[in-house]
Amino acid sequence: MGRPIEIISSSTIEVERQRNTQKSRAQTQVEVRPRLQLESRSQPVKRTRKGVDKQQTQQSKCNRSNLQAMIRLVEENKKHLVEAHKVALKKTPFWLLMDAILEKKLVSTQCRKCDKVVAQIIESYDPKSRSFCFGGKKLEMTRDDVKLIFGITCGDREIPEIAWKKGDVELSRKWKVEDNRLSITMMKKLLEDFIKKNDQDHIDDVARLFCLFLCVTLFFTTTGTTVNWLYVHYMEDLGKIKEYDWAGAIAKYLLKSIHTEHEDPKEVKGCTLLLMVNDVVLQQTTEEKKMYSMESVEVVGEKDNEQAEDEGRTDNIEMAVNEVGEEKENEVMGEKENTQAEE
Repeated sequence: MGRPIEIISSSTIEVERQRNTQKSRAQTQVEVRPRLQLESRSQPVKRTRKGVDKQQTQQSKCNRSNLQAMIRLVEENKKHLVEAHKVALKKTPFWLLMDAILEKKLVSTQCRKCDKVVAQIIESYDPKSRSFCFGGKKLEMTRDDVKLIFGITCGDREIPEIAWKKGDVELSRKWKVEDNRLSITMMKKLLEDFIKKNDQDHIDDVARLFCLFLCVTLFFTTTGTTVNWLYVHYMEDLGKIKEYDWAGAIAKYLLKSIHTEHEDPKEVKGCTLLLMVNDVVLQQTTEEKKMYSMESVEVVGEKDNEQAEDEGRTDNIEMAVNEVGEEKENEVMGEKENTQAEE
């Protein structure tokens, strides 16, 4: 007689199937584990930000002064700019710089700076003579240098270094700024909104925001991404903004920081991009001396004068910025931090 047929219930089949599956998984894990260990040993160790060289990390947090941020902002909003916006910008001291960007005389690849070179220049500063020492020569930076390099047309009324509070600044209420400081992120949001409106009030606000963006990313930079309420206050009246000595304020802000922190360049604040311009390009024409109200500047010959007039006034900005280093700078790290802060 044969073996009786054994009837297996569906529940028994399911229990057996689960048992085999668990056993298979256990064997697979045992077999794979050694291989994973070998692969992990062969792959390079990924360093976190804490593992980056301390000096490099510190350097990336300083010298944020750059033109690239402004160039990108203009490119992002250029399609919305109309003639009325340009008329409003012409009321400001920074129109020639803005015009050079709009006309693509300044492009991102020409406006890179090298933080290593900037640090070396800062370390050459002599606090006794308040000048920079190179090869036995002493070079000083003046407000006229700032005017010529960036094409700033401004008056001589001093901008007092007064600690303005948010509540004392009319624009903070008008723009409904909720944070304690006006940040780059907030400026971009306001600009995106205002630039699409055609009334004169919003057109003037667009000009103010472009100027304030220059202040926080180029002229009065710190390790942060917000602008001092002092500069916001002096942007309120576009009719009087040109009366103030913006070139002098930019030079004073930078030199004051260098005088204090020249032994530790990473702590220097202000427009460090100024330091990389070759003084040869600052020999300007009689016409430019008159236009910028120069106090003392070397004037080139009449032949060069005629050529400069033909080429246009904004060429000085292009020549000056083109002298900056070709090397890609550590500023990229700072730009990434700016982007992360904005996000």
